[in-house]
Order: sequence, then C-alpha cells, then structure tokens
Amino acid sequence: MSFAQSSIIEPASNRPADACVIFLHGQGGSGYDFEPLFHALALPDSSNVRFVLPGAPVRQLECRQGEKASAWYDAAPGDIAGSHAQQQMMDAVRQVEMRIDSALADGIDASRIILGGFGQGADIAAHVALGYRKGLGGLMMLSTALGTLPSATHDANRHLLITMHHGRQDPIVSEASARQRAGEFTRMGYSVDYHAHAMGNEFCADELSQLRAWLVTRLIRTRLVA
Repeated sequence: MSFAQSSIIEPASNRPADACVIFLHGQGGSGYDFEPLFHALALPDSSNVRFVLPGAPVRQLECRQGEKASAWYDAAPGDIAGSHAQQQMMDAVRQVEMRIDSALADGIDASRIILGGFGQGADIAAHVALGYRKGLGGLMMLSTALGTLPSATHDANRHLLITMHHGRQDPIVSEASARQRAGEFTRMGYSVDYHAHAMGNEFCADELSQLRAWLVTRLIRTRLVA
C-alpha cells in the first residue's frame, strides 16, 4: 500500500520544522480535506509546525457494496474489522510509522510529533501512537469510527495524552459509543481529554478552538524576555 492524494503544509515562518502533526482523513476523503482546518488553526507566527496529511488508497469496498472509495481499511464505521481489513490496517500503520521515521530523520524530536485522524483515520492514528517505540507528543481522535482497539502498545507511550472529540448528533457513530471508547482508553491507563459537540459527523468552531489550544500547549515554544 502507498499513500495517495497526500498534502504537506510547511511552517508559515519559513523556518525548518521543529514539530510535526500527522493527520489521517476518514473513509471516502483525501489528504487535502483537512488543509482548510489546519490553516484555520492560525497557530502563532513563531510556529514551526509541519502538517502531514496522507491520503488513503482507493479500494473496492465490500462495506459499500463494491463501491470504490479511499479507505485505510474495508469496514463500516462501528464494525469490528475482519481479518482482511485488519491486514489493511496494519499496512496503514506501517506507512504512518514511516512518516514518523521521516520526521525523526529531519531532526524533529518524537515528543514534538502528534498523530491524529478523523473517522477511521483516527483508529489508524491510535494504533500507531499507542504502539510506537518512542514517546510521542499526543493523539487527536476526531469522530472516531470505533474500529478494533489497539492491542499492541509500547511503554514509551504509556503516558500518551489523548484528546477525543465527537458530535452529539453523529448519525454514523453515536456519541455514547465514543464516550464509552474514551472510557476504555482511560481504563487502559491513558489520560483522555474528551469533548462532545453540538454537531453530526463533521467539524465545528468550538472543536477548532479547543484543538488549537491543545496543540499550542504541546507544540508552541515560548520565549521568556528579561
């Protein structure tokens, strides 16, 4: 598997990136879908954050009655991935790990690399982040598709910070199910910052504001002036 329709947004400061956010779209989307979101974050001028927005391959999906669409794996939201879909998930995990390795090779510290995703992209991001061999900066899960819980975890990310956002009127995956998943992560020992919003399976201004604050806290370096 290789990525398609990927987008990379380099720091507006024109300085070399010293932080990286890797964000995966949902089923049927593309690597360009979330460009407006990350531009709208309007991070401080001092920000040296690179946004990497990979695109999933186009597949013929059994979960969509043979329709061709971009997808990280072939399973409907809320369904437990079968063996074929689980192999697709593992392929995607390896590809995302390669993106992390590339950021590390560029001199970006693992603690300043954040993973995230929307829908099934959030599920892949969780599998990568919880199992990666170096401690990462955090995990953003937006409108998660609630696929298979990560089974492979690594002590390096035992204290990974997770932020989850979900719509109260989400017609695809209920907010109650998302809240239950947040509880499962908490019981696994992770620190989860959970937010429910007045929206469906989409994105809203309150979510943008809260994500911006979360990212600024973790990635934006401040300078003390004497």
